[in-house]
Amino acid sequence: YYNGKSVCVEYLNNSFKVTSRKTIAMELKIWGGFYEGKDAYYLVEGQENMNCKNGTEVIRIIKYSKSWTRLGAGKLYSKAGWTNPEIRKPFEWGNVSMTEKDGILYLATGREGYYDAAVGQGHQGLYMLSMNEKTFAISRVDSDLYHSLAQKIAVDGNSLYLFEQSEGDRCTTLTKYNTKTNKRDGEIIMLRYGGKRKDAWAVPCYSSVDDISVSKNNILGIGTSIDQSQYNNYKAGKTAYNIYLTITPRNNFSAKASKVRWLTNNKDNGKCYYGVKLTRINDNRFLLSWEENEKSESSVTYLNGRGCLARNTIHYMFIDGNGNTVSREFKQKGAFSDCHPIVKNGKAVFYASDNDNVAYYQIDGNTGAFSTVSNSSDTYAYYKSNTLYIAGTGCAGAEVMNDVFRSCYRVNSIVIEEGITGIKSGAVSGFRNATSISLPASLKTIGACAFENCRSIKSINIPKNTSSIDATAFKGCTSLSSINVNTGNNNYSSKNSVLYNKSQTKIILCPEKKSGSITIPGTVASIPGNVFSNRQCISKITIESGVSTIAANAFSNCKALTSITIPASVKSIGNGLFYSNSKVTIYGASGSQAEKYAAANKIKFVASLPSPLTNTSSLSANSVTLGNSITVKCAANGGDKNYTYQVYYRKVGASYWKTVKHITDYSKVMITPAETGSYEVQVTVKDGSNTYINKTMKFTVK
Repeated sequence: YYNGKSVCVEYLNNSFKVTSRKTIAMELKIWGGFYEGKDAYYLVEGQENMNCKNGTEVIRIIKYSKSWTRLGAGKLYSKAGWTNPEIRKPFEWGNVSMTEKDGILYLATGREGYYDAAVGQGHQGLYMLSMNEKTFAISRVDSDLYHSLAQKIAVDGNSLYLFEQSEGDRCTTLTKYNTKTNKRDGEIIMLRYGGKRKDAWAVPCYSSVDDISVSKNNILGIGTSIDQSQYNNYKAGKTAYNIYLTITPRNNFSAKASKVRWLTNNKDNGKCYYGVKLTRINDNRFLLSWEENEKSESSVTYLNGRGCLARNTIHYMFIDGNGNTVSREFKQKGAFSDCHPIVKNGKAVFYASDNDNVAYYQIDGNTGAFSTVSNSSDTYAYYKSNTLYIAGTGCAGAEVMNDVFRSCYRVNSIVIEEGITGIKSGAVSGFRNATSISLPASLKTIGACAFENCRSIKSINIPKNTSSIDATAFKGCTSLSSINVNTGNNNYSSKNSVLYNKSQTKIILCPEKKSGSITIPGTVASIPGNVFSNRQCISKITIESGVSTIAANAFSNCKALTSITIPASVKSIGNGLFYSNSKVTIYGASGSQAEKYAAANKIKFVASLPSPLTNTSSLSANSVTLGNSITVKCAANGGDKNYTYQVYYRKVGASYWKTVKHITDYSKVMITPAETGSYEVQVTVKDGSNTYINKTMKFTVK
C-alpha cells in the first residue's frame, strides 16, 4: 500500500498475520499504481509538469523482481499534441489500469494536458501505452484529450480491450486493439449518456465504469448508472443508480452481438454503489461484489468486538461467463478498499482498514461462504509521577483513557509513546493542568478536538511523519502560543508559529495565544472563516498579494487587532470579518475590495497600496477584410508595475487558442487571420506581484 510517502509491502501468512515488512522509496512524487506481473512487480509513479515543458518526464514504470530488486524503468516524456503524451498532471481524473501479454506491459490512465488560457487549466483525456518489459521502450497505443474519466483494460490472445467512461463521447465504450500492431480493431458504444456538452467543461455522466474481465466466451464489463433516458430529471439523493453488465462475444466483436444487462432494479431511492469489482474465479465463474449506501444499514458496526469498523454492507453474487446470474445476492457486514480482490485456493481475498484496524475477508468461490479475520490496534494508557503515558500500537481513542485518567487533575504532562500512529477525535481532551505534550515520530494523524481544552499547554512540536492534522485538534488550548514542525515533515510547515500545509497554500490553524504580528503569505489562496477568531493577542496582520478570498468571521473577536493590510488581489471578503472590534484600521489600495468593505462596514481605511490591476487592452477595429491585419493594443493600469502580456486568438467555437506573442510594456500586436469568420482575442496581463487579469474581445473578418 501507499502511505503518502513510500510504498509499504507486507507479507502475511495463511492466518493473515504480518510476517515481514518492506518499504520501497518513491522515485517520483505522485503515486500511480501497482501491478503484479507473471515474473515481476511494477510500480507506476508520476510527477506534474505545471510549466507545460516538452521533454519533462511525467510517468515512470519501475520493474522489480519478486524479491523487490529494482530491474529498470520505462520513462514517458511529455510532448505537446492531441495524440502525444501532452501531460501537465499524470493520472488526473482517471485510474491506472495495467495488464501484460508476451513480455509487453500495457497501461491505461487519465491525464491533464497543457494549460489552456481559455479554461484556466488543461484539457483531460486518455493516455494508453505499451512497454517492452526487457528494453523498457514505451510506445503509444491510444490517446486523446476528450474527457476520459475511467479506464479498465484486459488482454485476450492478440486483442487488448479498453472499457472506458468517455464524458467527451457521452458514452461507455469498449474498444479493441491488436497487440501486434497497437492499432484499433473496432469500438462499440455500450451505454449512451444523457446531457449535452455546451462548452469545454465536463458534463456529469451519472454513470461509472468499474471493471472488465474476459470469460471463455465473452468480454464482460461492469459499471453503474442511472436510467440515462431520465437524465434531465436527475435529482441528487433521490435518483437511483443500478449496476449494469456489458457482454460482448469474443468471436463476434460488434455492437449487434453485444448486449447490456441490468443486474439491479432500484427506482427513486437515491441508492448508489461503491467499490464495484468483477473477480474471475475461473473461465466460467465470476464474483461480482459491491457496497451500498442503504439507509437501513448501520454505518458503524464492530466486527468481532474490536475488529474493523464496517462502514457499509458488502453485497456479492456470482455470474457465469455468459453474464447469467448463478447465485442469490449475499450480504455481509464489512467494507472494501480500493484494491482489487485476488483469488487464492478458490477464495476471493480482500481487505479494508480504518487506520488502526485491518480486516481481511474471504469469499468462497463455489459456495459464497464468507469469513473475516480482524487485526485491531492495541493501545493503552498508564499514569506515573504526574505524567500520563499513552502506549502500544495503532490509533489511540478515548477508550484508552478510563475514568481515573479523565478526572485526574494531577496530570501535568502527557507523553505519547513511540508506536502510536494516531490520536482519534477527543482522545486526549480535558487535561487542563498538563503543560506539555510529547508526540512520537510514529504519529501520523491527529483527529478533531484530539487535545481539546488542554488549557495549560504552551507549545506543540509536530513530528516528522505526521500527515494529517484536524483544524480543531487544539481547540480550547488557550495557553498555546507556538506550533513548531520537524524540518523533515513533508506535509506541514510553521511560519511565525502558525501552521500551514507544506506549500503554504492553506492555513491549518493559529495558536489561540499567538502574540505579535502575523504575515499571511500570498501563496494562500483563501483565508478560512474563524481561523484567527478569538485570538486576543494578535495586534497587526499583513496579508501578502496573491490571497484572493477572506471568509466570514476570519478575524472576529480579535479585540487587540488594530491594523490589517489587505492587498488588491483580495476580491471577496465575507461578513463579520472584525466582529466585536471597533479599533481596527484597514490598509489597502484605492478602489479595491478592501476599501469597499471598509466603507460598507464603517471601518477606517488608509490607502497605502497600489490601486487594483485593470486590463485596458483594446482592438483597433471591430472588423477587417480578409488579408488585412487587426491591431491589438496591450495596456493596463494599477497593480504592481512591470506588466507582462500574453495575446491569444482563435476562431469562435474552436477548441484551442493560438499564442500570438509574449510581450512587455504597452506594445502593439498584429493579427492576420487566414480565413473569414468571427474571432476572439484574449489578452492576459500579469503584474509584478503575479496578479493577472484576462480580457476577451471579438472582431470579424469579411
